Amino acid sequence: MPHRVTRHFVDVNNRQVHYRRVGEGPPVLMVHESPTTGAMLLPLARQLAQLGYTALALDTPGYGGSDSLPGVSSPSIADYADGLLETIDALGLKRPHVYGSHTGAMIVLEFGYRHPRAARSLMIDGLPAFTRAESIELRMNWLPQYPPQPSGAHLIALWHRYRDHTMFWPFYRPRGDSRLEIDMPSPGHIHDRIVDWLLPGTDYPVSYHAAFDYDGHLRVGELTPRAAITAHHDDLLGFFMERLPERLGRRTVTARMPKSQHARWIARFLAKDKGPPAPSAPAPEPLPERVSRTYAADGARQLLVRRRADVAGRPLVLLPAAPDTGSGLRELVSLLGRSRPVIALDLPGTGGSDALRPRQPSIDDFVRSVTRAIRSLGLRSVDLYGAGAGAAVALAVTSARPQLVRRLVLDGVTLHSAAELRELKRHADVTITPETDGTHLIRAWTAIRDRELYSPWFDRTKGAIRHVTPACPDEIHRRTLEALKNPTTFWLPGRAALDYPTERALKTTAAQPMVCAAANDIGAPHLRQAARIAGSRPVSYVNDEELATAIAAFVDKD
Repeated sequence: MPHRVTRHFVDVNNRQVHYRRVGEGPPVLMVHESPTTGAMLLPLARQLAQLGYTALALDTPGYGGSDSLPGVSSPSIADYADGLLETIDALGLKRPHVYGSHTGAMIVLEFGYRHPRAARSLMIDGLPAFTRAESIELRMNWLPQYPPQPSGAHLIALWHRYRDHTMFWPFYRPRGDSRLEIDMPSPGHIHDRIVDWLLPGTDYPVSYHAAFDYDGHLRVGELTPRAAITAHHDDLLGFFMERLPERLGRRTVTARMPKSQHARWIARFLAKDKGPPAPSAPAPEPLPERVSRTYAADGARQLLVRRRADVAGRPLVLLPAAPDTGSGLRELVSLLGRSRPVIALDLPGTGGSDALRPRQPSIDDFVRSVTRAIRSLGLRSVDLYGAGAGAAVALAVTSARPQLVRRLVLDGVTLHSAAELRELKRHADVTITPETDGTHLIRAWTAIRDRELYSPWFDRTKGAIRHVTPACPDEIHRRTLEALKNPTTFWLPGRAALDYPTERALKTTAAQPMVCAAANDIGAPHLRQAARIAGSRPVSYVNDEELATAIAAFVDKD
């Protein structure tokens, strides 16, 4: 039976490290290649779990969900290796096995030099071995930036950069004698790696700079822990095995194998000194004076949480305007969190949250999931804010669980005629199916951008024009990236909200909510009508500071 992958944060000296965990048994800590995340290692992690190990696939500092190393703008491989030791201590691991791939292999090798007694064994997989001339050339050509463009063209450029990376070594030298003898990954695989690549933004080259400066492969004869330097036959960096010095550490072995045998070879190597089972995952505490993250539980599902909890008081839970996520509420969390605990949830199937099981979930499905998630955080009474589709979910939660919600804030509520609803539903499914040429990225970008330019977004006639200044490319990029994280489900909360009888719920709710909308929001034209139906005074705002002030005054009435 397949083991379930769970996601976690661990606090490491006032920074957060994100990791994925799967399996039971002795721990194998895993460090990925640049510029991806621990998700890249999940196929191998799952195989190791089936073979009796607990695999913990980390996001390297500054990548995926992990904070950057503090106090150093240009970390070296040695800095990453020391950070790895801090993470091992924070996880409560005692001499785990440690695996690294590509850049991760460099980190694990240096970890072995610097902390020889901290690991039971080392697996150094696909170790780069650059010459000094290659390092200089790679620094000059490997690290182009892809700043957001109004057209979204930067996404296509990055897509084809990754495709070329799988066809040529190096990617910027597309010649016949540079072809790699490996299969082209599927569009879905490339999509997932592009999302990983986009997460660190303009900082994606940081670990590459460290890698290009590293020459630890020249000192493998000094390695004292038990270690294996390996590469499977499909590894695009496998040819570097030929550059290793003849003299290896006394307890170091080398091996190449077919990819199909990779996990079993590793398991046989580990079996000679397995070690004790991994301890339970430690629970992260909110970090002081900043927005930190954790996961809430809805049964086996996990919902990403951004929170600030510096002071006591009744918690305020925020539900985003899906398809956006809590990423767009960070400023609001930070402002409101100065005087109360504030928690922002990514709705199921959006951003960092797992999707609901029904193919087309209803508002009731979202209500059950959000309610269970709130209770999993130990909360019994909350104030609740919802925006857009999140407002429909918040209103439904309040109706279904009145004992849970004390005060309710509804932001950007929309009210539509039956004909408008039929047309909105007809265009609601905007599933992003990865294409070989990457054009799905432009479709996603355009759909997100046009939500500001037209209302409804799919009607590009002059009658649907919205006379607002569109968000800058960086902001459209952020929203598009959030959608790309869950390309088949990010639109489902909005679709469920269209089926919810918002007007009837506003008439019958006992909460007497605060009803508000940003002056340039698509909900602004509906503000007065929604407030009148709810028996409330309409509140218009122009920025997060004004909204935070209005929310604080409302929830603090009692």
